[in-house]
Amino acid sequence: MKKTTIVNLLFAILLISILFSSCEKVIDIPLQQSDLKIVVEGTIIDKLQPFSIRITFTQDFFSKEKAPAVSDATVYIIDNTGKTDTLFYTTNGVYKTHNNRIAVIGRTYNLLILRGGNTYSAQTEMQPKFKMDSLNYYYTKANAFIPAGFKIIMSGQEPPEPGNFLRIIALKNDSLVVDPFKYIVYDDVFVNGSYIVSELPYNFNYNDSVQIVTLGITKGYNNYLVALSTQQSNSGGPFDSPPANPPTNLSKGAIGYFTAASVDTLALRIQ
Repeated sequence: MKKTTIVNLLFAILLISILFSSCEKVIDIPLQQSDLKIVVEGTIIDKLQPFSIRITFTQDFFSKEKAPAVSDATVYIIDNTGKTDTLFYTTNGVYKTHNNRIAVIGRTYNLLILRGGNTYSAQTEMQPKFKMDSLNYYYTKANAFIPAGFKIIMSGQEPPEPGNFLRIIALKNDSLVVDPFKYIVYDDVFVNGSYIVSELPYNFNYNDSVQIVTLGITKGYNNYLVALSTQQSNSGGPFDSPPANPPTNLSKGAIGYFTAASVDTLALRIQ
């Protein structure tokens, strides 16, 4: 190739790059802000403690700010016997009863929220308890999929009524263990009324303090947690489910969930 040809080629490349760089323009696309909705998070249980729920506002998708609290609502929880509890605002969107309360298995509970001329409501029923009777553990060596550590074996009696749903939570050294599958929930389709022995998908170390909590939950709350887990697991890939709010039992366009759960707890130390 002649020298003049090489010079001409380099000049052409330089000219094209200048033309393209001069055509670059930063375009700011105005994103429409979504309408504010209220978000309700609340679980009442069969342990003596204040009834408590949290109410906040929704945020825009790309917002990095903390969810703004709703502090001016009037909140009641009413059971099917007519017992009414008033919840009072404390801080960070949390409303609580002044006194300790206990949710009763088999009762129905209605949440009533009055705010800004709107009335939001939800209903839930206290579910039967999954009663654990033992926790055991064993050591497993590392392999290609899991690190070395101790696995927990949970044993207990599944309630005899069909249609039960169970959530499991683990604490290690008094800190919540992040569920490897976001939320661990089970149904009793194939094990109704059976004695259950199950290995839990958590990994613990020597001398860890372990606490396992089971919650008997409603089918609706189970479906809410499954949908929430699916959305949180999305990575932006082509096979992800489209973004959507999980199902809710709240009225008037509010999102979140109000539920009741029967709780059982066992603890051990790995030694």
